[in-house]
Amino acid sequence: MYTLHDIAELAGCSQASVSRVMNGTAGVAPALADRIRRAIAALEAATPQPAEEHHPQRGRPRGSLSLSNTLDVILFRNEELEPIIETSRGLIISEGEMVGEESFRSPRMRLSMDFYRNILYGISSEISKTGLQMKLSFCRDLTEERLLARLRKSRHRGVLLLGSPDDTETDFIRDCGLPVVLVDILAPANVPVVTIDNIGGFASLIDHLQELGHKHIGFSGNDENPSFRIRHIAFRGEMSRRGLRIDQEHSLLFSGSMAALAKEWEKVLKRPHPPTAIVCANDNHAIAVVMAAQKVGLRIPEDISVTGFDNIEAAERLQPALTTVRVPTAEMGACAANLLLNLTQTPSDAQLWSQCEIRFRTSLIVRASTGPARAID
Repeated sequence: MYTLHDIAELAGCSQASVSRVMNGTAGVAPALADRIRRAIAALEAATPQPAEEHHPQRGRPRGSLSLSNTLDVILFRNEELEPIIETSRGLIISEGEMVGEESFRSPRMRLSMDFYRNILYGISSEISKTGLQMKLSFCRDLTEERLLARLRKSRHRGVLLLGSPDDTETDFIRDCGLPVVLVDILAPANVPVVTIDNIGGFASLIDHLQELGHKHIGFSGNDENPSFRIRHIAFRGEMSRRGLRIDQEHSLLFSGSMAALAKEWEKVLKRPHPPTAIVCANDNHAIAVVMAAQKVGLRIPEDISVTGFDNIEAAERLQPALTTVRVPTAEMGACAANLLLNLTQTPSDAQLWSQCEIRFRTSLIVRASTGPARAID
């Protein structure tokens, strides 16, 4: 069970603010109130549930009385995640660690887990409307037999899978024995996917930079992540469509840690003619680029503009605040939960939805990290 102290630590606020939100009283800024509600949802999701009673639930489809009242939500990450920590001197990046229940609930990981926490908030909010419950698990190996056996025996409604892209996801979908919906994972599997309009998001970024006079634009990402690969393709396509030259020396494809990425960008930005702007595959890449630029003495945005993608909470707390693309993560989670519930209500629709990819539209958030292009000698 969690306490007011747990909620306050995870949301980064006082216990008094938490109490006011829970009691519905005034005096809490909307953004903070929303953060507190998301922290509560995350803690509820990470709290072990009592043993289930397998009895008929209102709204179950005919012939499905053996199903339980639970949806499985699995957060899969087989790589470390670096804590992004806010200090009086700004954001710092700490040493990476594996994600589990303890780290998920830790205030130290609050900014780093923001993307996933918002998706989980959307899932939890949607499921709560039905009287069902969600069981959140953290996984590093989707082929682990203990995990697969538990799912096959569980009689749960289905699985919402989010986290890192990996080749084993296809095997997991085949072997888990339950309906699966993927959330922001682009896998070559015959199950529904709820994801992001990456191409539209990047078009808005290049539009914004071009309006500011930028022509020498670099890219930071990696092609190992399918979503990042699409964003890289979108970057190249948008640059080509506008007749803007792509300079390979201004781009960096890198799959290591944020700290290592920042060091690689320091090398690029020390060259005689750095780009006037860099668009990044996500906000973590952008944070690393900003840190690298500041380390080598470049001013943001006077000397170089930087953009991110996702609009995690750290984007607004970065100095200067990051121009980025808002991804409606909570809405994606709610949509995925709703879709999975519909599939369990009408199993005959599974084939219809199996080839479906739902893409959520994004919106540009302009902040202080972008400005007019500097003059090029």
